[in-house]
Amino acid sequence: NTVIISGGSVRGFSSVSGGVGFDAGGASGNKVYISGGVFSPDAQIFGGLSHNSGAAWGDTINNQITLFGNPALADVTLYGGISGGSADAFTGNTLNVSAFSGQVKKLGNFENYNFLLPFASGTVLEITGADPVDLANTNIAITGIADGVNLNPGDTLILISKTSGTPDSFDAANVQRGVSALYDFTADSAGNTMQIRLSSARATADAKVFPEGHLASSALLINGSDLLAAEGVADAVRRAAGVISADGKPATVVFSAAAFDHSRYNTGSHVDSNGKSLLAGIAKSKETGGGLLTLGGFLEGGWGNYSSHNSFASGGVRGDGDASYYGLGVLARQEFKSNANGHLYAEGTLRLGRVKNDFAADFGGTNSGYVSRAIYYGAHFGLGYVKNNKEGDALDLYTKFLYTHQGSDDLRASTGDLLNFSAVKSLRWRNGLRHTRATNAEAAFYYGAAFEYEFGGKQKATAYGLPIDAPSLKGGTVMGEVGVKWQKAKGSKFSADFKLTGYAGKREGVGGGVNLNWVF
Repeated sequence: NTVIISGGSVRGFSSVSGGVGFDAGGASGNKVYISGGVFSPDAQIFGGLSHNSGAAWGDTINNQITLFGNPALADVTLYGGISGGSADAFTGNTLNVSAFSGQVKKLGNFENYNFLLPFASGTVLEITGADPVDLANTNIAITGIADGVNLNPGDTLILISKTSGTPDSFDAANVQRGVSALYDFTADSAGNTMQIRLSSARATADAKVFPEGHLASSALLINGSDLLAAEGVADAVRRAAGVISADGKPATVVFSAAAFDHSRYNTGSHVDSNGKSLLAGIAKSKETGGGLLTLGGFLEGGWGNYSSHNSFASGGVRGDGDASYYGLGVLARQEFKSNANGHLYAEGTLRLGRVKNDFAADFGGTNSGYVSRAIYYGAHFGLGYVKNNKEGDALDLYTKFLYTHQGSDDLRASTGDLLNFSAVKSLRWRNGLRHTRATNAEAAFYYGAAFEYEFGGKQKATAYGLPIDAPSLKGGTVMGEVGVKWQKAKGSKFSADFKLTGYAGKREGVGGGVNLNWVF
């Protein structure tokens, strides 16, 4: 049977029983749930009760009483089972204390006591009667920690205020909270109380999957930064603007760019990412005393999916997710006056937007996930020198600093885990060269190489305030590119740029892109 009491009152000298057996009949396997209500003095609650009108009694075993909520039990006696003679009224009877704390008059005939802890310090069950709870031949287990409870090593709780005897077993190691945290408790029965102390707390190894998924959205933002700061985009804007700027009149350019990317980021394990980035904007170019200045504004967006792969002692855990971002920004590029050998240039961008990340993972049959949203912003600054070897042949030597910031986020996973993701700060320094050679009046072929080092890119995170092993993008990547620039004729208002890029090192993979520009 199942008996549920969630409110109301039990009046007079009354009892509540999960099941009742008469004569030789037993009362086993019953469940009583109490989450509310008011009970009269001397009321009794039985998991199972055996009555006898003759000489035989029945067993009352394997019953459960579960306490949660706020029932008023200060004058109530709870028994797992009641019988007589040689009948068994103890074996398998269990008291579940599920985030309940309060007063109880007396406890008896429970073999098992299970506690879902309701707070970090205090007394869970205060015994108001004269009789202590006999813990001989019992088993005590900590089954979990209630939502909202913040525990720290050294915190002490009294499970039962008045006890005698010692339990046969105390199961309080590796107490799991959600899928991301583990706690270890030690028992102390000194002073005739059942007392426990938190000896250690830690995030699970599997919890690394959570920040790894969050870091994947930073990788997508980095791809967008690459598209924006790519030499192909900046050069296309400058080149198209210069068509009309040669006569001293300002030129306006409508530009757009798209890129795709398939990369593996080695984060301590690895994340496989597939991303697409788009941007479109307007730029204006004019002659200045120092050379040619191009200023512009743009809108950007990106979409991608990813999977994270981890191997732990408990087995492998895979996470999958989708990420997207939308934003806007400004760009500037100054081409300094050239001489016979070449010219210097400087460029920079600023961007701001919002990123969303939808993540899910299977933790050994338990599914958990989250949806994260954060503000992002970024910037890049570059310097370069274009050396003119001969007409249609040039060598571009450049250095760039690229910064991307993805904001922090506090959230709750679908399993209830409380997660905090710190901001991800990516700072990359890229040094490279590109050689461009005109094949005819309409097209130019280029190829290049660069080395990039990521100084940051670390995703710090906590679960219930406990630090999680942090994945990181920090490290070096070698990059190679090949592409073609096309302009129908000299002075044409339309131009295009197509390229492929390969990566090796911390980042492995391949990407491609196309840039389209129109002068009006």
